[in-house]
Amino acid sequence: MLIKRCLILVVLRLFNCVCPDDRMDKSIRHMIKCTMNKLLAFLAAASLLAESSPGAIGQNLLAGSQEGLAFSLFQVQTNKEMRLRLTGPKAVSYRIDASADLASWTPLIALTNATGNAEHIDTAAPLLGSRYYRAEQLAGALFTGDYLPTTDGDLIIHPIFHAAMVMTWKNLTICVDPTSDTLSQYAGLPRADLMLVTHEHSDHYDANAINAIALAS
Repeated sequence: MLIKRCLILVVLRLFNCVCPDDRMDKSIRHMIKCTMNKLLAFLAAASLLAESSPGAIGQNLLAGSQEGLAFSLFQVQTNKEMRLRLTGPKAVSYRIDASADLASWTPLIALTNATGNAEHIDTAAPLLGSRYYRAEQLAGALFTGDYLPTTDGDLIIHPIFHAAMVMTWKNLTICVDPTSDTLSQYAGLPRADLMLVTHEHSDHYDANAINAIALAS
């Protein structure tokens, strides 16, 4: 905070030096004054953000305009991964997007907020120089999971348990290694167009589970 106050004083001194009197052309003087005012405003804002908690910064900058929806936690983990908490109405689906420059956004994950607070850990954060987040409430019950953007449509990966997962790509649903003891977790998910089995072990290949979640055709 002291450093930022010193910077503000330096800016004021600089303004007095470059604009000592009215002999300078008025248009140039006005341009310099506007530039200095913008710099002062930026330093003042940075000062306020530095004194706020990480959660407050996230909420103020990233909550968006949707009523009741806000990021309530940004927490850097010891391994530099980012822990996010999204607070909003219960039983509603949300999508979190990520960006490196605030211009180009890609979907990160779609999730259902069952309790009012939904959390996600961004494991890619340590590999990136900068990372920004935004959230959007989705209409209706949608397929949730991690997004993998491709040049031919987004692949969404919905983990089940162990190696079991459900993926959607375009209008296709792909199930991997379904097992009978996890069938309850497939309720509400689309039936499989394609079934993938990684190997013959019973916790990966289960004929009963395959028949239960496959399309009738």
